[in-house]
Amino acid sequence: MKNIRDIVYEVIDEMGIYIDITEEDFDLSEYIVDSLQFLTFVINLEERLGIEIPDDLLLYDKMYSFNGYCRMLEGICKGDYKNDIL
Repeated sequence: MKNIRDIVYEVIDEMGIYIDITEEDFDLSEYIVDSLQFLTFVINLEERLGIEIPDDLLLYDKMYSFNGYCRMLEGICKGDYKNDIL
């Protein structure tokens, strides 16, 4: 099975957004620039991962760290999400 980081990259790539994957961490909100992209991103992630992202994380400002966002998704997938994981 692919890791969360790879799945998030794939979802972003399928949306037609290019991200330099050699960067260790970056501000994801610099690439997801409007509400339509954000909703598309979230819906595609939920479908791909088979999860529902909690409402308190459906905020654009939660996307400031790619690594933090991936850790948050991993927590949701494992069923041990904590609100302060970012």
